Amino acid sequence: MVGSMHPQLQTASNGTQALSELQRAQAQGQPYQLLLMDWQLPGIDGLETTRRIRAWEAEHNRLPTPIVAMTASALPGDRARCLEAGMDDFVAKPVSMATLDRVVERWSRSRRHASAWGALSSPDDPGDGTVYDPGALELLLDELADARLVVTVARTYLREMPARLAAIEAALAADDRPALAAAAHTLKSTSAAVGAVELAELCRQLEEVARTSSRAPFPMSFPRVESAAVLARDAITAALVGIEARAG
Repeated sequence: MVGSMHPQLQTASNGTQALSELQRAQAQGQPYQLLLMDWQLPGIDGLETTRRIRAWEAEHNRLPTPIVAMTASALPGDRARCLEAGMDDFVAKPVSMATLDRVVERWSRSRRHASAWGALSSPDDPGDGTVYDPGALELLLDELADARLVVTVARTYLREMPARLAAIEAALAADDRPALAAAAHTLKSTSAAVGAVELAELCRQLEEVARTSSRAPFPMSFPRVESAAVLARDAITAALVGIEARAG
């Protein structure tokens, strides 16, 4: 676990200890910027630990702490299981220090933005203005060491995007905040993994409002999210041309 007030690391030997430490840090007003979660924890595994953390955060109206899975399994289905459990990203072991550094910086920055969102964000300012991060698919390539697998992950994301967007649109229309939090979380995490930076940021904002307030207005309308999704789709499709060439 990575501390938010000063650069520091804290380890937990099992899921129960991790949850207790996260609760303690929250109570002291020093929430962690990031949790690196091993799938194969003793006792309750990383997936169940993540589910319990998300349930506690929702119950106590806490901002979601970014959680990155670390596992030796690199199959696309395993990535999906991690995201469905409430994790935000996925790193396959063994992981290089360069890759780990980029992942930590990405999600630590996201947590810092989340803490200041209420004061700094507006519907026309989803973040730093970046629509797509071209380095994200290269990072996946470093992690997975398989161009074909990266193509599969990205194509799966694009294929599932319409259903993810439809779930967000329906939840917004019905003001179903639990459903919106779940749908926005999933699209946020998958979008960040493939470099759809603007879309991930918009989903993060929706998730935070849905989780932390039953009355606050949503920070943007669905067409704003849909527009970011179209831009992301086109950018990722173009980026895949080069990676598919390497896949052979």
